[in-house]
Amino acid sequence: DCDGTPDSEDCDPNDATNSNSNVNDADCDGVPTSEDCDDNDATIGNSDCVGTIEVRKTAEVTGKRVGDMIFYTIEVENTGNIGLTDVIIIDTFTDANGNPLELTTEPTFSGATLGSPEGELQVDEIATYTASFQITQEAVMSGGVSNTAMAEGLTPLIQVVSDVSDDTDDLDGNTQDDPTVTPLDCLVIYNEFSPNGDGVNDTFVITCIEEFPGNTLEVYNRWGNLVFRTENYRNDWAGISNGRSTITQSDELPVGTYYYVLDVKDGSKPRAGWLYIQR
Repeated sequence: DCDGTPDSEDCDPNDATNSNSNVNDADCDGVPTSEDCDDNDATIGNSDCVGTIEVRKTAEVTGKRVGDMIFYTIEVENTGNIGLTDVIIIDTFTDANGNPLELTTEPTFSGATLGSPEGELQVDEIATYTASFQITQEAVMSGGVSNTAMAEGLTPLIQVVSDVSDDTDDLDGNTQDDPTVTPLDCLVIYNEFSPNGDGVNDTFVITCIEEFPGNTLEVYNRWGNLVFRTENYRNDWAGISNGRSTITQSDELPVGTYYYVLDVKDGSKPRAGWLYIQR
């Protein structure tokens, strides 16, 4: 009882078996340590021995086009005060619309900070797993991918502990159980170009437009007249009109500001904005 004299409760079979010379399991401070919660203590039901686990998942993106890679790192930490066994990872991977996708490589164990083998975690130990995804057309068309990992483990009393992964981004308003989301809207519209034949920035460029066959591009002048329209645009417009209004067809459009409407035909709202032609 923390008075220097152990009583019968301090010397229960468990404590005596472990040659306990302290006055109680909590070292007289009320806080159990990992030594107080060895497998023997936990097996007989020491209520001070608690198993908890925490999972974090991050993504490293090499690019956002079809064929680029996303590399995932999953960290599973034993945050309790008792060792865990039978630790497993359950991974859920979907596109931005919630449709299931398959990882290119499933979560693979790469090591633990205290040297434990796969499936085991000592107190305060962190195990690392890696996975990857090669970006597909399906993923790009949906606008992104979402990945969540859940970890489970067993205490010596065969109690299941679990946690759902957090993406470690605490600036997004969610500090826990946060799916790791990677946006894949790779369309970038460069709204200034100079079609003067010098070989530099001569056409109106939209990155990733080739990933959206069947797209429609329309360009209007400041008076709202259609001066250019095409389907399946491929970054080849050099500021030549093909409209039928106030601009003579096939004329070079003059320097100035124009307005575009791009429909990529994927069910999303058409993109609209301004562009500037400089000759």
